[in-house]
Order: sequence, then C-alpha cells, then structure tokens
Amino acid sequence: MKREYFLKHKNTIVFPCTFDDETNRLVNSGKIDAVELLPIGVGRVGNSINKKMFARWLEERQIPNTRYGFKELLERIGVDNASELMLKNLGLNMTDHYWLCPAERNLKWEEINFFENDFSVEIDTVLLKRDYVQVGDTLDLNPAYTTSGNLAKAWMIEDGKAMLYKQGSHNYMQEPFNEVFASEMHKLNNCSNYVSYRLKNIDDIPYSVCENFVDVKTEFVSARNILESVKKDNQISYLQHFKNICLDHGIENVADEVDYMIATDYIIGNSDRHTNNFGIIRNAVTLEWIKLAPIFDSGNSLWFDLSTPRIDIKQDIKCNSFYQTQDTMIKHMESIPPNIRTEEIPFLLYDIFKQSADMSEERIRKIESGLTYRGRKYKNIVNEKD
Repeated sequence: MKREYFLKHKNTIVFPCTFDDETNRLVNSGKIDAVELLPIGVGRVGNSINKKMFARWLEERQIPNTRYGFKELLERIGVDNASELMLKNLGLNMTDHYWLCPAERNLKWEEINFFENDFSVEIDTVLLKRDYVQVGDTLDLNPAYTTSGNLAKAWMIEDGKAMLYKQGSHNYMQEPFNEVFASEMHKLNNCSNYVSYRLKNIDDIPYSVCENFVDVKTEFVSARNILESVKKDNQISYLQHFKNICLDHGIENVADEVDYMIATDYIIGNSDRHTNNFGIIRNAVTLEWIKLAPIFDSGNSLWFDLSTPRIDIKQDIKCNSFYQTQDTMIKHMESIPPNIRTEEIPFLLYDIFKQSADMSEERIRKIESGLTYRGRKYKNIVNEKD
C-alpha cells in the first residue's frame, strides 16, 4: 500500500508525494505547486522535483541510526525505522517550516507546529527512562524525533522558550562542557553570532542547554543544502562556493564570519564541523536570507572521545569538514583572523571543566595544556601569513 502526503511550507502546498507503506520510503512525487517554496537544495526535473535530492533532504529530518539508544527508542515507540518515525512526526522539526501533511487530513500549520504549540516536555520519556505515551496509532508529536545528531537529546519548554538539552557520551560526558566552553570563548572574542550554552545536571548527568535560534518567523538552511543548490565551478573550492552563494544572496560579512568559525574550530580541535551544522537564517515569510546562522554544535572537540593517556596534544586532528584534517583546513584559508584571544581561554576551560564529576584533574590539565599548545600554534600560523 501507499500513503499520500503534501509537502507543505506552513499552509502552502509545495508538491504532493507518495510513500511506501511498508518501507516508508519515497516512491513518487507530483507536479510542483509552488516553485518558489521548493526546499533549498532540492532541484527540479521539469515540473517535478528531483526525487533523489528530495529523498536526501528528507534524511536530514530523520534521527541517525548512530543515535544513543536508537534501537530502544524505535522499539518503545513501535516503529521499524527512522523514516517511519519521521513520517509519524509529520516531518515537523525545530529547524524550518516544512512538514508532511497526510492527504486525507485537514491539518493546519498553526495547530501542529512546534514553534507555537506545546509538546511533551518529559525529558525522561524522550531519553528512554520512561515509556512513551501513545493513543491508538497516534504518536505524541515531539521535535526530538526529528532532530539530527548522535547524542541523546530532548527539547524542553522553559518560560515559553524551546530549549535543547544534549547529553554527553563516552566515559567523560565531556561534550556539554565543550559546548559551554566554546560559547564562553566566543563571548571573550566579542563574537556576536553564536549560540550560548549553559550546563544543567539531571540525575547527576550533565547536559548542555541552549535556546533554539530560529522561531515562527525564521528558519535555518544548512550549508549542505546551499552547496547543492548551485552548480560549483571546478576552479574554486567548496568553501569558496559556499561564500559566493551567500554573497549572491546579500550576506556581505560571510567571509569574516566563516573564517572566524574555522579558526576557532582549529584552536579547540573541533572534529565535526560538517555542512549540516552551519548555514544561514532566512525569513520564513519573504524567504530573504538574513545572516549566517550562529555558531553552534562544538561538542566534538578537545579530545572528547579519547582516554586521557591517548591524548596527543601535538597530533593533527582529523575533521569531518571541507578538508580531512585541521592543519589542512587552516592552510587553505585565504584569510586567517589575527585578533583571536588565545592566551586567556585555557583559564576559561579550567573553570568550566572543574564542574565535571567525570573528568579528573589530570585530564583537565592535559586538555588545558593542549588548548594552550593549539593557541600558540595558531598564532604562529597567523604570523607566517603576515
């Protein structure tokens, strides 16, 4: 059997699409009704969409099978795969205003979107400590079911604001502390475009907590989708391609902000600045590109996944980004920000990390010395460029 949906942007039908009832995979799509509202990164073939590009776009709305507790989550909800969970959640997320409306249901955006409506805020439910609430075949809609990333996470509503809680991993539960440290580093450097994180302990487990950076009037578009929206000139890099597209859409400070992000990622050894965790913010009504998205998702840094004896502060760090290592990334930058304050940040790190119950004094001091080393190395690169 097959199920019919409409991809909608708010209440406007963009195009109809069909999913297989057994595999929950896209099998067909119909004529485009609103070309101007096609998701960025989804191309056209005549009057229809490029199904391969749309299927890839949909995958970004699914939790990965590498998510902590992935199998247990599916079992408790009673679904077979992440595609089915995404469809039951109507493709809704906390990133943009697209969703999948079942053709047989007369649903309105105002009634079901996460920006204007409450959702389950029981963090124990979302993090597998309590059974899920289901009424018949209806799943409580929840943004945690369509938020990407490997870490266990949950959305909570606090004082009317949607807040993302992310847990750490491995023996040290270090990622939440990395997030808080990175935001304090940006604050020290007078950066105005970053997500601010704070720490919170629940049942002796540390979480990083941040407010959603889009709302009912704005939406996030990933660099990955932006890069796929325009054919790249073979003579330029993907990094320059991204900058050029942003410039064409009126974001004039893109070079400075991207270079700052890459530079600070280098200093903290961020291994995971992939093209889905940076991008732009656009107006959800006019579709005007407003600015680069604030810097977020810096948890996979500072040797977070290595045991203390295995940390080699002088070793180049592999990264999932435009290039394969941090040293290669920094060498390919045309402009390296010279005024980043590297001397003070090790002191910031110690004050934050000492709050951890899982990191020893030895580990904190070793990471602190590694941060000092990378800061000096960065300054040497700056001096060589002058």
